[in-house]
Amino acid sequence: MERVTQTERYWRDKFRLTDEDRDNLLESFITKATPLSTDAIARFLMNERYRAEERVLAARVPANAYQPAGHYQVGDHLVFAALGGGRGEVVGARDGYNPRYDHFTVITVQIEDEAAPREFVTEFKHPHALNLEMGAAQEEQLSPEELYERYGFYVRQKLEQEMAGSDEFVRFGDRWLPTALMVQYNVGHLNIADAMIDITREPLPPRELLKEIGEGAGVAMPIREFSLNYALSQDSRFVNVGTDERPLWSLGRLQ
Repeated sequence: MERVTQTERYWRDKFRLTDEDRDNLLESFITKATPLSTDAIARFLMNERYRAEERVLAARVPANAYQPAGHYQVGDHLVFAALGGGRGEVVGARDGYNPRYDHFTVITVQIEDEAAPREFVTEFKHPHALNLEMGAAQEEQLSPEELYERYGFYVRQKLEQEMAGSDEFVRFGDRWLPTALMVQYNVGHLNIADAMIDITREPLPPRELLKEIGEGAGVAMPIREFSLNYALSQDSRFVNVGTDERPLWSLGRLQ
């Protein structure tokens, strides 16, 4: 079974933000209570897509699907992919022998609607097409982290485009927050920030400004700081003389 998330084509050509992605993202933002970078969002979504595909594929494989590597007993009922999903009951078992291989077992199975029983290899630990198909050769799969290292730049690029063009997300620097979680700072709050900077005559970080502004006191500090940074960045009176990671706000008239 092909895992589409293992392919470059999927991340390069097929990846788009879905409603499910948005719901998962919102839940993640709420849980973490902090803005997230494009990098962190890309990693999160790639991991979610990977896990979702694993769940779908696992649901397609019956719990009693025959695999050559499996161990079965008389009385077990099995499903055989190679027989188009045919079902059968194990009616016998014996030791197998082949000098090329270690120990394995041969089971006798009575397939439904067939007159004669069939024999199948079990406890066969060597590479086999059915083992690879059903077990997915985990060692050959890329982990979510490896997928990110290979294809993450496609996802980051698409996130930049889609999130920037959406009114569902707000950006400051390289970090994002859903609009629904933003603390709304109005012109009155910004006037307080203006007065604080004017009095001290020094650039101030957002946390210092929030001591007097007060709005959003019950909200996590990273969200309050992000919201204030964004509001200040949209007001022409204020200048960030720090960095996006460590903002320091001054007034244009003091420069």
